Amino acid sequence: MDIVVYGAGGNGRLFYQAMQNANINILFFIDEYTQATEYQGIPIKRISEVEDKSLPVLVSVAAFSTAIAEDLRGRGFSDVSDFNQSVVKVPQIIDVFLPIVWWYEEDKSKMLDYPKLEQLRTLFADQTSHQVLDRIIGFRENISAETYLTNDAVTQYFPEDIDLFSHLNAVRMIDCGAFTGDTLAQTISILGERGTDLDFIALMEPDNKNLEALQANVKKHKQACDLFVLPAGAWSSSKILQITSNGASSQVTELQSQPEEGVFTIPVVGIDEVFYGAKPNYIKMDIEGAEVEAIEGAKQVIADYSPVLAICLYHRGSDLWNIPLRIHEINPNYNYYLRVHGDMGLETVIYCVPKM
Repeated sequence: MDIVVYGAGGNGRLFYQAMQNANINILFFIDEYTQATEYQGIPIKRISEVEDKSLPVLVSVAAFSTAIAEDLRGRGFSDVSDFNQSVVKVPQIIDVFLPIVWWYEEDKSKMLDYPKLEQLRTLFADQTSHQVLDRIIGFRENISAETYLTNDAVTQYFPEDIDLFSHLNAVRMIDCGAFTGDTLAQTISILGERGTDLDFIALMEPDNKNLEALQANVKKHKQACDLFVLPAGAWSSSKILQITSNGASSQVTELQSQPEEGVFTIPVVGIDEVFYGAKPNYIKMDIEGAEVEAIEGAKQVIADYSPVLAICLYHRGSDLWNIPLRIHEINPNYNYYLRVHGDMGLETVIYCVPKM
């Protein structure tokens, strides 16, 4: 079997490994951005250089694979599989991705606490959340192509099937893990289309590598609303921690006396300590495993103001139940909605909307 892989970056290289394991020949990669011309002796081409558009193409780029597949079909490619479809065709893809998936543990008890999962289920406000949880449990119990956890076809942090903001006069948002401002542009665009007013967005980003691009995006969108950049991470209190930075993926941990090479110190703050007086009403968190600590640092805001919450649950297996159950302890006045936006069970988000 001969195939083409779209994407020659990190995921493309994992696809290469999976194809090797499955004895499938990669004719070439397609990549619109890399400057490399080959990987492991396999040519890398631009879309415009592909002559035979009937060749089967597997899209390795996660999260955006469905959109990429649709774009390729629109360009005349007749046999394109997005990430989900690629896993079904080549189950070995799952095996090479599992070691880098945040939530995965060889010890299944760390991924599945059935009594607490049943407690979580009692919080859900819609049937879709029950179905999503069933699919997550099924995949964690038996990780295979047959049980593969496909992602939702709704917009992350602004799902079209959940009413997040109709009860608000204007959104006062804290973006924990603002990265380079990708969610900033998305927020302004989507809320503008939906006619929802924006008061301010506070952008928390501790990684110096991302701040220049974030500040450039703030300048680009300065007319939309008040925008604030806080070069710090969200935590339970104000202190100095260390961060292991890997571009789009970083990990925050307690400061060690002798940090390893590539580890940097960062400031972190509690949301209660900095933003309580601003009365935020929408908090988004995607902070590389620091969500549990950050919830503790925001518990007064959550208890007193009932902000809408969009909290990522995929950085640890236990986040799936620990985070929403802790939020419920802090403030029982929420309806809960569970969605999976990414491939391999990544970008799993709990949406907490205050009860009216």
